[in-house]
Amino acid sequence: MILITRPFKKSKLLVKRLDKQVCHIDPILSFVMRKKKINFNQYTDFIIASSEAVSTLQKHYKDKINLLRRCNFYVIGSETGKSLKKLNFSKIKVIVNNSEQLIPHLRNLKKKNNKKCFICYLSGNIENTKFIKEIDRLRINYQREILYSVKSKKKLSNRTIRYLNEGRIKAVLLYSPFTARKYLELIDNVRLKKRVFNIKHICLSRNVAAVLRQGGYKNVYSPQTVPTGAVFIRLIKT
Repeated sequence: MILITRPFKKSKLLVKRLDKQVCHIDPILSFVMRKKKINFNQYTDFIIASSEAVSTLQKHYKDKINLLRRCNFYVIGSETGKSLKKLNFSKIKVIVNNSEQLIPHLRNLKKKNNKKCFICYLSGNIENTKFIKEIDRLRINYQREILYSVKSKKKLSNRTIRYLNEGRIKAVLLYSPFTARKYLELIDNVRLKKRVFNIKHICLSRNVAAVLRQGGYKNVYSPQTVPTGAVFIRLIKT
């Protein structure tokens, strides 16, 4: 059995892609969309970092969608890019797999339009500190607009705890460093580290895997190539 820790809707989509694999869903995170007054007109370009940010725009800023379609977007994540394209956003300058890959594009943008450039960074409340430091280092003129909040689970479900105690869960899927840290915290809270220590932990990227390894876990796997959804699916099935 595979334990999937993603939010419920995304977990259900993943279950379909995993065909006949037996899965158990216990979301560690949920998302609370916000609506606040944002002056989108002041920005020249946009960075968008998640499909949750796209969903918030679609739900709470419908009256601004036509305006935003005329703006340049720098996109982090293939899933985010697909979500924007479904809303008929065509001025997507680049879609990268992670924030690190976006830095060269932002550097080039600054060189071309240094004085005119004012970037809006659309994200959630969990700060990508490494990315923020890189943007600050480049002295890029930007403003971060928080569109949603991430709410973490306080405890694992009783069913998850029972499955872990019974040894029925053979693999755990983890999608972000934040989720990985919360997962380890929840495991420690119910004193199950010894039980799950040798379970296969499959992580979306090396950054996620690093959190597990820092916690002393050994049976940890992550894609060796660029972490995409398709690569991750193949890793799960091997």
